[in-house]
Amino acid sequence: MSAAPLKPNPNINIANNLFIETPLTLRVRTMETFHYLEDEEEISLFDTINTKAKGIGSSLSRYLKRDSEDLSWVAAQLIIQPDSPFHDLGTIVGLRTTAKRVTLQNIYNTLVYLTKQNKLSELSKEKLLRVSLIYFAEIKKMFPVDWGNYKESKLTHIVGINALSIIGLEILPKSLGSKTLAKELLSLMDVK
Repeated sequence: MSAAPLKPNPNINIANNLFIETPLTLRVRTMETFHYLEDEEEISLFDTINTKAKGIGSSLSRYLKRDSEDLSWVAAQLIIQPDSPFHDLGTIVGLRTTAKRVTLQNIYNTLVYLTKQNKLSELSKEKLLRVSLIYFAEIKKMFPVDWGNYKESKLTHIVGINALSIIGLEILPKSLGSKTLAKELLSLMDVK
């Protein structure tokens, strides 16, 4: 019984078959190229190929989805924008260094905590970005020594950032109607 012949896809070009022979095995590698794909289709295909086959990091995957997922877009902006408190701490691709120790996936997760079952989840991505920027910038202003001192303070460790988001989950929805959100946040933070 023979298999049915494959129908050619005009968007796929089998560019090259490489035969690699060793004393123990014979392997065939096929390289495929894709032409005339829409941006979303290209991103989706790239994401599928690299997460299933080769394995790209979750941070890079979030970055690729930033145009179709609001929280991914907000997380990316929190790292990209120079006025963000995470700009000097964050990395898009997920490769941590001593200076860049917060990944895009970490920021995405903290936004999930921040927006879990409250009014913030109903905001547009632009408004959520603004609220997040104000909230974390005010915390950075209130605790500048702790924000910049990774070794002696847990504030910018992932657990600290997530804890701040859980606190924000309670504080921020109450202040959304305020005309001066930053002042409201500061006054709520001072309450013991």
